[in-house]
Amino acid sequence: MNNDNLRAYKNDLPAASNRRIKAFLLDAFVLMAVAFGLIITSMTVLSNMGSYQSYAATVKTEMLACYQIEEEAKIYQFIGEGEDKYSNPRSSEAIFEDYCLMHILYTYSLDATPFTNYGIEIENPKNLPLASYETDTLAYFYVYYAADNNSYDGKENDVVPMDDNAQFFFYKQLKDNMVRNDIWVFDEQSYALPHLDSYFAIDLYKYLFVDDAYQAGLTNYNYLATGYLNLWNKQVDELIASSRFQDHYLLYKENYAKCAFLMDGAISLSYLVAFLGAYILPQFFLKDGKTLGKKVFSIRVIDDKGYKATLIQQLGRNSAIFLSMFGVMIIPTFLAGGLNAGWLYPVFEITGIGFSLFSIMVIFLFLEIVSLLVMIISKKKKALHDFITDTMCIDERYHLSPTESEEILKEQERKELKALRNDELAGEHFLDSSSFNNTERKTHDD
Repeated sequence: MNNDNLRAYKNDLPAASNRRIKAFLLDAFVLMAVAFGLIITSMTVLSNMGSYQSYAATVKTEMLACYQIEEEAKIYQFIGEGEDKYSNPRSSEAIFEDYCLMHILYTYSLDATPFTNYGIEIENPKNLPLASYETDTLAYFYVYYAADNNSYDGKENDVVPMDDNAQFFFYKQLKDNMVRNDIWVFDEQSYALPHLDSYFAIDLYKYLFVDDAYQAGLTNYNYLATGYLNLWNKQVDELIASSRFQDHYLLYKENYAKCAFLMDGAISLSYLVAFLGAYILPQFFLKDGKTLGKKVFSIRVIDDKGYKATLIQQLGRNSAIFLSMFGVMIIPTFLAGGLNAGWLYPVFEITGIGFSLFSIMVIFLFLEIVSLLVMIISKKKKALHDFITDTMCIDERYHLSPTESEEILKEQERKELKALRNDELAGEHFLDSSSFNNTERKTHDD
C-alpha cells in the first residue's frame, strides 16, 4: 500500500469552527449532566458517613461559638432567633447609621442650644438610646469586653495590651484612628464618652434625616465613617487574634478543612467517572475518537499530516481535554452544592497564594476558552490540544475514501473520453457534410 493510500485524509478540509464549538457544547452538556447526578449522589453518601457528620457537627458548633464571641464583643450584630440567628447579620451601614443617631442624641442632650438656634428639631424614629460606653460599639469593645476579658486561660493581656485606664485607652484609640479629631469633644479630666461637636452633629443630622443632598452633611458623614471603619477593622483584628477566639476558630478551621477535602475528593471522583462515561466510553462504540458531539456534527480526529490518528495521539488528546474540560465543572458543582460545599477552601498554597478546587476550575475554564479562540483563528482550526498532539479535526461529510476518489477519477476520465469521442464524431460528420454539400454544389453548377 503506497503512502498516499495511508494518508487517506490528506485532501480533507478542517471542520468549521462553528461545528467544532457545537460539538464541544454538546459534549460539555452531557458531561455536566452526568457529573451533576454523580455529585448529588456523592454528597448524599458523604452526609451519611459517620466521620463526615462528626466533622460537620464540630464545624457548626465552633462557628456558632465564634459568632457568639463577635456578638458579645459587639463587633457584629445579628437578626433573628435560634439557629437561624447567626445567618442574618445586620448590615454595617445600618449599624453605623444607628451609631450616628445615638451620638447626635447624646450631643443634643448635653447642649440643645445650637440645634435650637438652627431650627433643628431632633427626632428619634428608631427609639434608640443615647450614646454611652455601653451603647457605643467602638467604646464598648475596649471599656467592657477587652477590659473584662484581658486574661484567658492564664494568659495576660489576651485581647489587647491595656496597662492604662480603659476609658483613657479608648480615647487614645479613637484619636489615632479618626481622620479628623476636631469633630469630637474630649473630656481629658473625667474621660466621659467623647461627644460630637454640635455643629458637626447638626450637619450630620440634616444629611441623614432632612436632606440627603446636603453636601456639608455628606462630607461629615464620610469623615466619621472612615474613622469608624479604621477603628472597627483594628478591633476585628484584635478580637480574631485573641486566644479565646483562636481556640474556637482553629478547631473550626481544622474540621472545615477535613469536610472540604472529602467534598473535593467526591467532586473530583465524580468528574473522573463522568468524563470516562460521557466522553471516553462513546469513543469505543463510535470509533476513531468520536464523541457524541463529534458523531452528531460529523467530525473526525486525524493526524495533521492526513494519517489516521494513532492510539498515542488519541490518549494525548483525551488527557489534555480531561484537564481543560474540568473548568465546566463549575456549573454542576455550584448547582449541586452552592458556594458552601467546601470547594472554595484552598487545597494547596504556592508562595502564600491558596488554590481551591474552585480556583483550579476557573484556571482550566480560562484555558478552555483560550483553546477555543486559538481554534477559531488558526488556519487548520486547531485547538491547543490539537497542537500538543499533532492532530486536527476534519468535516467527515465531505470525506472520500481512496477507493471512492479513484472511482470518481475513473468516472471523470470516462466522461472526458466520451466527450472527446463525441467531439471527434461530430467533427467527422461535419467534414462529411461539407464534402457532400460541395459535391452537390458542383453538380448543380454543371
